[in-house]
Amino acid sequence: MTMTASERRSIDQVLDAYLKAWNARDVKACANLYSKDGDLLAADGQFLATPHDLERYYSEQLSGPYSDFQINNLSIVSLRSIDRGLAIIDAKWEVTTPAVTVTSTWLPRRWAPLCW
Repeated sequence: MTMTASERRSIDQVLDAYLKAWNARDVKACANLYSKDGDLLAADGQFLATPHDLERYYSEQLSGPYSDFQINNLSIVSLRSIDRGLAIIDAKWEVTTPAVTVTSTWLPRRWAPLCW
């Protein structure tokens, strides 16, 4: 299925909103970017399937182990439209802390983890 320019802009806006919410430590904004039936398979292996689980996860992570991490240079590696309003997105970003820089690639476990 072909993605429209408007749909692509919407995806870019959601990813930009995620980057800003993460860097601002805005737990609710991070969690609210997921659709109500979206899942997250987190880097630490946790599988989160409800809005409450997502908010709890971001609250714990952004005030704990990731409290001084910043996300920069987020870009889409590949993007595949599955249906109207549904896409698989592989993205990469740079994660920085005062002492370490890591580049990560996000590969979603389920489709449409972000609502756009």
